[in-house]
Amino acid sequence: MFRLLKRFMAWVIGWIPFRWLSRKLRIVVSSLWFRLMGAFTAVLLIILISVTTIINDVTQREFGQYLTERNAYIRSVLPTIVPSQRIVIVPQLPDSVEIPVLPEIPDVPALEQPPEVVEEVVREVIEQVVIEEVVVQTDGSWQPFAFVDEAFPPDSAEAQGLRFLQDVRERSFTAVLTAGLVAFVLGTLIVRQITRPMARLRLAAQAIAQGETGVRVPVKSRDEMGKVAAAFNRMAAEIESQEQVRKQMVADVAHELRTPLTVMKSNLEAMLDGLLKPTPNELQELHDEVERLSRMTEDLRLLSLADAGQLQMHPHKVDVQQLVETAVSRLTPLANDRSVQLTADLPPAPLFMQADSDRLLQALGNLLDNGIRHAPVGKGVVRVTAVNDTQFIHISISDNGLGIPAGDIPHLFERFWRGDKSRTRNGNGSGLGLSIVKQIVDLHQGHIQVISLNGTTFTLSLPLKKQGAPR
Repeated sequence: MFRLLKRFMAWVIGWIPFRWLSRKLRIVVSSLWFRLMGAFTAVLLIILISVTTIINDVTQREFGQYLTERNAYIRSVLPTIVPSQRIVIVPQLPDSVEIPVLPEIPDVPALEQPPEVVEEVVREVIEQVVIEEVVVQTDGSWQPFAFVDEAFPPDSAEAQGLRFLQDVRERSFTAVLTAGLVAFVLGTLIVRQITRPMARLRLAAQAIAQGETGVRVPVKSRDEMGKVAAAFNRMAAEIESQEQVRKQMVADVAHELRTPLTVMKSNLEAMLDGLLKPTPNELQELHDEVERLSRMTEDLRLLSLADAGQLQMHPHKVDVQQLVETAVSRLTPLANDRSVQLTADLPPAPLFMQADSDRLLQALGNLLDNGIRHAPVGKGVVRVTAVNDTQFIHISISDNGLGIPAGDIPHLFERFWRGDKSRTRNGNGSGLGLSIVKQIVDLHQGHIQVISLNGTTFTLSLPLKKQGAPR
């Protein structure tokens, strides 16, 4: 028998509809809607039970108080009407009210009065009372008692009182049940208002996780759920933007790598085929392409570390004047090759700040290299200035080139960005120099500004004192 029951239970558990139902039940039980509705229903039941108990208790207590006062009145009145020591027991009333009922009949002892006489006397004393039993025999003697039946006549005060009490109970139960149903419906609607936006957020998050970055959720309110939906949309827009940047960067990296690799491959194949001799000039060109690839891979590594928050900074006391002079001296050969005048206008007194000198020197070098390459050959001028105020040191690099269109300025610090998508990159730049400058300035908790009117001016504003951990 036990084996059969065990097999039957195993068959039920393995039954496909049962497994489907169990899975659905687990999903429902673990859902936010079920938990909220469960908590709301529990609170509602506690309130309804408490209210019902209080109403019944108060009503019954007040009605009992009324009956007690009424019985006290009967106790005080009946002895003056029926002088006797016999009693009638009224079980329905509180305290089992004892009421004297037997009058003194001449020449007839009270105990020998027949039941008919006792019943008649009781009915005369208490009107409209149903007498269930009048005389009982105890120890071989007749003891006359009047037992009032629980079923009072319809017109009696007791019956009216009981009907009133029952009516109050029924109406209070109906009112509490109706209020509970209304509260449950309203609670369901409120919980639905909470869980529906959460369900939409869940579906949108799942869609984004599957690569659909264009998914958005509607913002239908200004409360916390509306703010969460708006924040989710901003996050989704940022993810979509970052995904587009990532795809564009992959394409740009492939493009930037393909150009020098193609040059190197064609030159090496020509040398192998004997069409091109490995002269010093040809070898120098190959070396320059290798250097360009090396710089690009190093720049990509630096940016990836900065994105991951792993780019190490070593701030210490730095003389900005000396730092600028070092950067200018390093870029002077390039300026001379392009016949560009490179000057530095610095204050006589040293300017000190907390900074990573190597990273800051790299940023200045990238800006100077960018200015020299965009200044007109033969008559170009690149000028470096440094001033300070109470909180920041401002380093400006200006050139007299053609300038930058206003629509291109917001994109200057994007990786591999080019205003003219059709043209290839000129020179030996990696296309990542300005992106690196922006990352280094951010790590120093500063900011960079670009002004392009007659030429272009990049201004780095760096805090004089360290303001906390680098971002």
